[in-house]
Amino acid sequence: MPTSCSAPWRNWRAGWRPCPCPACTWPAWAVSWRWCPQGDTAPLQALAATVVAALDGFRAPLTQAEIARRRPERLTPRQRELLDLWGYPYVMEEFRFHLTLTDRLEEPLATQAAQILEAHFAPVLPRPFQVADLCLFGEAEDGRFHLLHRYTLSG
Repeated sequence: MPTSCSAPWRNWRAGWRPCPCPACTWPAWAVSWRWCPQGDTAPLQALAATVVAALDGFRAPLTQAEIARRRPERLTPRQRELLDLWGYPYVMEEFRFHLTLTDRLEEPLATQAAQILEAHFAPVLPRPFQVADLCLFGEAEDGRFHLLHRYTLSG
């Protein structure tokens, strides 16, 4: 497995273009809130698949504990195949772009969070918007992620 992906990342992303998205929403998924694009997400889906394939060589192999944490018995056959191939069951056609905004919330906190999210994000989220950058993150020993680099999609 390569030890540094800075130079290859720069080379691979040279042809990657910004992805237009018509709008976004924050639906409740399993009592947590996520920001999700609406409308035609095909360009974003294609970019995500390209990135997963291009950077797979930098992924650490899955451990048995990581596989068990994904509860493979609950996955569809295709999701299990994707887990084995790419290290995650929700990539390629199973991928649904989202940014997690909250952890699991119980009522009445879930309703309060929805009101706060709507009030905060509605005036500032552009419609349409573009995914114009990709960020490379590292994971620290304590499980926290930190930004390593932001790359502009210039195509």
